[in-house]
Amino acid sequence: MEYVCALLMLVIIGLIFYTYNKLQSAIKNGTSSTEKCDSDKSIVTAPEQTATDTVATPLATNIELPWKGTRDLLLETLSRIGCQYEIGEGEDDRIHFVYQGEHFLVAADNEHHYIQVYDYAWRSLELFDIDELSRLRKAINEANWRSNATTVFSIDNTRNTMDVHCKAAFLFIPQIPHIDDYLRLELNNFFRSHQQVGAEIEKLKTMEGVSGV
Repeated sequence: MEYVCALLMLVIIGLIFYTYNKLQSAIKNGTSSTEKCDSDKSIVTAPEQTATDTVATPLATNIELPWKGTRDLLLETLSRIGCQYEIGEGEDDRIHFVYQGEHFLVAADNEHHYIQVYDYAWRSLELFDIDELSRLRKAINEANWRSNATTVFSIDNTRNTMDVHCKAAFLFIPQIPHIDDYLRLELNNFFRSHQQVGAEIEKLKTMEGVSGV
């Protein structure tokens, strides 16, 4: 009987040691397996960007726009607004035309983007009229503060007159929108200068009359 009990105790102890060893082996194998999985994990990376994604497309440079020479453009525009023109000989091919009854002279070429417009001798005074000449000088100075066109005067000793002129320079290129109206607007500035000079002369006359001079 004692022998049987001892044998049974040995079997139980053996089972305990076997179970313990299996458990330790399972724990060890599980840890190793987990570590192996972790080491095998693939790293997800963003796809490489192409050159078109990373490099900005450079802006186009030196774009050639349709271009029409300033002089040619002016002649076409004058025709469209109903101004007959003539090209003077021996005057650097300056252009003469009449707008609203006023004679204008234009210097323009195809190499520059600006034109110069002149309105010569639109008013004249005899040199002996000292008072009127004085008023005219003052009126011109005052009008030039308010006008886009510049007003000047010159002395003609042959005719013994003081002559009044206007001049303006302005941009004239195909990119200007509504260029026909634009030219009319610029030419109308000359008439505004006429009116401003006249109005200043009348104002001076009124002041002189009030002062009794």
